[in-house]
Amino acid sequence: RGGSEGGGGGTVARGHGIAGCVRAWKPLGGGLVSGGGEVTVDVGGRGGAGRHAPYDAMTMATELASVVAALELDEPLMVGHSMGGVIVSAYGGLGHAARGIVNVDQAMALGGFKDALDPLIPMLQGDEAGFRDAVAMVFSVLDGPLPAAARARRNACWSPEQEVVLGVWSGVFENSGV
Repeated sequence: RGGSEGGGGGTVARGHGIAGCVRAWKPLGGGLVSGGGEVTVDVGGRGGAGRHAPYDAMTMATELASVVAALELDEPLMVGHSMGGVIVSAYGGLGHAARGIVNVDQAMALGGFKDALDPLIPMLQGDEAGFRDAVAMVFSVLDGPLPAAARARRNACWSPEQEVVLGVWSGVFENSGV
């Protein structure tokens, strides 16, 4: 499910975005915490994690809690990027012990995101080509000016899977005023 570095003091548990994998955190190496361990976790349906629905944030947060328990991590600092931010926020919201929750680059008020996705829902839920086109549209806006090397590193582990994306975004599709 993931990889770890370090040892000693408090542990940082990291989660990646919707189409990423544990390698997305590689540029940070062991640099998030001094004197502690770091664990990077692939969430359900991504990277080394198993493929099994449902792919909603609460299910993934519960799976993350199982990983934390299995690794016997004592109140880790939970850090998540994008979808990983939603998952670590849900982890904390479910009452799991954590030294802190760090949500990187993911708004919790998703009404604007829902408005942007609404016209793309038929493409996202349609055939593979339509899904790929819709995801490319969404993420091209979010990319920003990544240097070529950073874009290549991201693309090496970036693979949006329709079932996972639709599962994660189902909460956005189904709720108004989120």
